[in-house]
Amino acid sequence: MAASPPRLPAPHTILIAWMAPSLVLTWVMAAYGLLVFPPDEILTTALWTLAALTGLSVLGNLVLQVPLLASLRRTRRALAAGATLETLDPEDLRRATTLHRPLAALILGWWLLGALVWIPISVTRFGTSDLRTLLLLSLEAACLGFHAAVATYYLLHLVSAFRIAPVLLADGRLDRIRARRERVWGHVVALAFALGVMGPVTSWAFLEIGAGGTKQLLFVSGVLALVGVVQTAGIVTTISRPAGDLLGKMRAVRDGSFEVRTPVRSVDTFGELASGFNEMVEGLAQREFLRETFGRYLSPQVAELILGGSVELGGETREATVLFSDIRGFTRMSETMDPPEVVAFLNDYLDAMVECVFEHSGMVDKFIGDAILAVFGAPVSAGGVARDARNALACAVAMSQRLDRLNAARKRAGEAPIEIGIGVHTGPLVAGNIGSRRLMNYTVVGDTVNVASRIESATKRLGARILLSEQTARHAPEDLPLAMLEEISLRNRAQPVRLYALDANAKGAAPA
Repeated sequence: MAASPPRLPAPHTILIAWMAPSLVLTWVMAAYGLLVFPPDEILTTALWTLAALTGLSVLGNLVLQVPLLASLRRTRRALAAGATLETLDPEDLRRATTLHRPLAALILGWWLLGALVWIPISVTRFGTSDLRTLLLLSLEAACLGFHAAVATYYLLHLVSAFRIAPVLLADGRLDRIRARRERVWGHVVALAFALGVMGPVTSWAFLEIGAGGTKQLLFVSGVLALVGVVQTAGIVTTISRPAGDLLGKMRAVRDGSFEVRTPVRSVDTFGELASGFNEMVEGLAQREFLRETFGRYLSPQVAELILGGSVELGGETREATVLFSDIRGFTRMSETMDPPEVVAFLNDYLDAMVECVFEHSGMVDKFIGDAILAVFGAPVSAGGVARDARNALACAVAMSQRLDRLNAARKRAGEAPIEIGIGVHTGPLVAGNIGSRRLMNYTVVGDTVNVASRIESATKRLGARILLSEQTARHAPEDLPLAMLEEISLRNRAQPVRLYALDANAKGAAPA
């Protein structure tokens, strides 16, 4: 059964998480008063007055935080109506993903206000007979307000990370959230201040009120230990959880997995790291895809140069050598084979021929049925026009010799041998990304390509497997066994072309 998509939490979920720390600490304060003070009317009444004021503060918070949650309600309704993240109000997005900030500040403000207002109320009601105790109680309330605000902040931060961010930051686009980014140092400072400053002050205020008795000491120690653990857990989780998740995903990428993504769960440093990591992995995945794609028609060395940015793939005129090969009589041959047999035969044949091209620093421009168009010298040269031409001739010899081995295997299998023609020509051509906006290929065009194709067409008529033009022959090694043939006319060319035949099995032909 498919898991349902994540949904934004209802406002009452936020309210519960927001009120819980304040209510707990309010009753902690009341419980401590009952433990410390004798049940006389003044102090007991004062204590419950303080608790009541704190409760009123909570109710006041409920009223004031309604506008803050309105953005969450609107966003929730818009998504339920079919809205996309791109169409949501940016201001609602900002408020919904950073709710924990103003709500925690609101808690702190109300606790401080309650602590200040309680002093004149208590003095008016009970006089100044024990003003020091009243001031200590106010300080105690202020300290507990700080602890309540910190606990509220990180509790709501977790709610945001696991209930709000998976919906509103599902696409990882933090650029749509116009809000200040929280920094790691802020969490560290908060932890240090809570444990190093507010903890001791709170402890002192509690014990001064209760005169430091054993029961009071145990009570205060237990409460502060629990508060410290909660605050530390909240802060450390906020830092360690995304850091650990990011580290695990980095290890996966290091091991070659480019499908991993880390969720963006907060509008802070770790959110930016997660977003940047995902963009980086997408870039690496695209690079790997390009590497595999280029690797299908380029040698690995050439592919690395292109991906490394060392090669300009825009249109340019280059002097290069083109090799064109074709299986003779393939159409007639394929008519006697089933489609799966045709595909299997072509794959085996092309696999062997492409290896020859790659082994000699060539690029497979394209397959045209059973024909192969390979280029030597584009997009990069192996060392100049002469070196590229020699690589093309060595490739032609290797292809011929590889075909002989394939035919030997076919003969042993009781199958008829096949014959190919190879035409090689050197000259200027245009190389670059050519196509439409929807489909673009790096390819070569020009008269040099056409001449190589027509030279290959002449192989059957002249009874040679490998033919090359005079332009290519000029760059051939002196000891290469070339046989000069007569000049022939090629279609659509006014001037005849001098051809040379190359016997791949003759002494000095190389590869083997």
